[in-house]
Amino acid sequence: MAGPKYRLDRAAFRELVLNAPWMVAEMDRRAQAGYEYAVTVAPVESGEYKESFIIFAGTNGGAKHNRAYAALHNYSDHALEVEFGTERQEAHHVLTRTLGVMGA
Repeated sequence: MAGPKYRLDRAAFRELVLNAPWMVAEMDRRAQAGYEYAVTVAPVESGEYKESFIIFAGTNGGAKHNRAYAALHNYSDHALEVEFGTERQEAHHVLTRTLGVMGA
C-alpha cells in the first residue's frame, strides 16, 4: 500500500517561506547583529567608515527577485581600502569577519 503522494507547490512555498514577513524580519535581525558587530570592530581614524554602515532589507532578493534578503553595506569612500588593504595599509576585513556573526 503506497502512502499519499505529495507535490511541492513552489509558488505557495515561496509565499509561505522565501518572502514571508517573518523571513524578512529574520534577515533584518541578522543584518542588525552584523551591524552591531561591524561597528565594534571597525577601525576609527576619522570616524567616517564606522558611521557609514547601512542595512537594506526586503523581498527582492535571489536570482528571481522573489526572496527575502538583507544586506549590510558600507558606503564610505574608502571602504574597499579598509576591507582589503593597500600597499601602505593593512586589510581589516570588517565585513568579511561580520559574515560569521550574520550566520552566512
